[in-house]
Amino acid sequence: METSKRVLGMDHPDTLNAMHNLGYTRKSQGRIDEAIAIMAEAATLSARAIGEHHPFTKDSINTLQRWRHETLRISS
Repeated sequence: METSKRVLGMDHPDTLNAMHNLGYTRKSQGRIDEAIAIMAEAATLSARAIGEHHPFTKDSINTLQRWRHETLRISS
């Protein structure tokens, strides 16, 4: 992901996809705080680069909300 950021730029679709995938990987590893931070960045950059209504942006935002909700439910 860092290479994509440096070579392609933060707003490039491949970089955004790499961030999205890394978020899922971190979540599957049980590293939920990292996963949420990465997905939040992906959602923010995606909204700026390709628009809030783009399916990829919506998916990132929905995933982020779901993970935050799961985290709140688990910690309660």
